[in-house]
Amino acid sequence: MKSLDVVSSKKNELKGLGDGSLVDGFRLTSNTFKIGSATNRNQTFFDVFDPKANLSPKIGVVIDGIIGYDLFKDFVVEINYMKQYIRLYDPENYKYRKCNSCEVFDLEFEKNKPYLNAEIQIKDDLIPVKLLVDSVSGDALWLFEDENKRIVNQKKYFKDFLGYGLSGDIYGRRTKIESFRLKSNVFKNPKVAFLDSLTAALVKKFKNRDGAIGGAILKRFNSIIGYSKGKVVLKKNSNFNDEFSYNKSGLHIEHKGMRLMAMVTLDNAYLNSDRFGSSLKNKKKRNYEFTVKPSYEINKVMEDTPGYLAGLRKGDVIFCINGKNTIDMSLEEVVAYFYNKEGKKIKLEVNRYGVDRTFEFVLKSPMK
Repeated sequence: MKSLDVVSSKKNELKGLGDGSLVDGFRLTSNTFKIGSATNRNQTFFDVFDPKANLSPKIGVVIDGIIGYDLFKDFVVEINYMKQYIRLYDPENYKYRKCNSCEVFDLEFEKNKPYLNAEIQIKDDLIPVKLLVDSVSGDALWLFEDENKRIVNQKKYFKDFLGYGLSGDIYGRRTKIESFRLKSNVFKNPKVAFLDSLTAALVKKFKNRDGAIGGAILKRFNSIIGYSKGKVVLKKNSNFNDEFSYNKSGLHIEHKGMRLMAMVTLDNAYLNSDRFGSSLKNKKKRNYEFTVKPSYEINKVMEDTPGYLAGLRKGDVIFCINGKNTIDMSLEEVVAYFYNKEGKKIKLEVNRYGVDRTFEFVLKSPMK
């Protein structure tokens, strides 16, 4: 993204998923938008100024915005999760390659949002579902309860924070179902989340929608999406058989700005100069180099979880995990500790209101 030239704007109140209120934003029209060598000289943006809608602390990298249908509709889009790239092709010149290991799916669009048809198995029932393709979500599947369709929550579940929407926090119940199927691609016991009643009521305004498929499923494929032809080509990649895992700590972490660090090095000898000449002193000299490093803060602690029972609380700043300093870790690396196998011991050194404290707990599966 290279430029944003605001030509005309109109203030709007926006409502998205979450437990908060409406968010003020501006609809900006007739702008120039560049991504790579692709240029749109008549691009519309929604500019949101509410700091609560800022995704950067939640994901741990600087995010200026989200791209979606309004850009992709004019291209054939190739997404490669393994090599971490997105490529845009001119649909008039793009030729689909023959691929025996690929499967082709029809895309349906409602209000410019793409949907896939799939199947879920709950107990002995194989149920067709229509799912929003939501690559922004880090979850596998979100489902909306519907007794008429037999889409019902399992007996074993736990309440959890699911993520952030435009209008605030999203909560629900996490569980597992027997299987999820995209034609011949079958996922056994995938993790799913059933949204809380308020959020579900909002999204059920789109009557034919049964839920959403997120990044934890999509990352298992390399995909080619032809918006103009209404189809997507999926090819398994090496992520396909990755285990579906849960956060077993009850802690949710944010990137909370930067902290100033003083790096100290010692020289065994240094040159001392004065008016009588220079001499080599065999004395240690301290050298200080100041740098900024990421700061990671506990944003949410779910009750009755290992982290909560150990005494950790919202606002604790984590500076060490299992003896390793977090200053050179990404947010993804920090959170990965909480997805380890059940029984793994975790030792967190945190700062709470200026006081350093240490807490220990053992990861425990929330499904038991």
